[in-house]
Amino acid sequence: DVRARRRHSELTGAGSDVSLDEVLANLKERDTRDQARATAPLKPADDAVTLDTTEMSIDAAVDAAIGIVEKAVSG
Repeated sequence: DVRARRRHSELTGAGSDVSLDEVLANLKERDTRDQARATAPLKPADDAVTLDTTEMSIDAAVDAAIGIVEKAVSG
């Protein structure tokens, strides 16, 4: 829902006339298609680190990502 709201805000801010429901449906459809494709399905690697940026600002997300990388490099 947060991704859809962010994308909807981007699109309407750029002048697009699209509903939040349309954006949400499009994102869900794309995610399903990307995860189910035969070649290079979208899925995390077995050793992936997941960073949930749902409630983070861009600056906070970047800082958190840098922290993860720094920890991995030093550890």
